[in-house]
Amino acid sequence: GAYTLNANVPGCGIVSTTTALAVNVCRLTDDSASVETELPAENQLLLSGIEVYPNPFNEKILVTWGDLQVFNIRMYDVQGQLIATQYPEGVYVAEFEGSNLPSGVYMLHLQTSAGPLTFRVIRM
Repeated sequence: GAYTLNANVPGCGIVSTTTALAVNVCRLTDDSASVETELPAENQLLLSGIEVYPNPFNEKILVTWGDLQVFNIRMYDVQGQLIATQYPEGVYVAEFEGSNLPSGVYMLHLQTSAGPLTFRVIRM
C-alpha cells in the first residue's frame, strides 16, 4: 500500500513523503512455532529442507540446505543490529562463528530462491 511519513525537522518544519511499500511473503520459524504464508507448496517444501544446528550453539552454528539457491544469510541480534552476513555461492552449507558473541538470542535471516526464512537461534 501507500504510506506517508511525516518528520518534524528542526529549521524546516514538517517534511512529508509518500511511498509505496510492498510486503512480500515471508515465513518465520523457530523450534517451537512457525507462521505459514501463501507460499506455493513447492516453495514450502524447499524451505522445509533448510536446517540450522546446533540450536542452542556454543562455538559455531551451521546452516544447510538442499535444492534451492541461498542468496544471503544475515545474523541479527535481538535489537536488530546486523552481526554478520554471508553470500554463499555454489555451496549447500554456511557456518557462522559464534565463540566471540555474547550469550543471547539471535535471528538468522535467509534470502532464498524459494522465499525468505528466519530462524531464531540461541548462543549459550
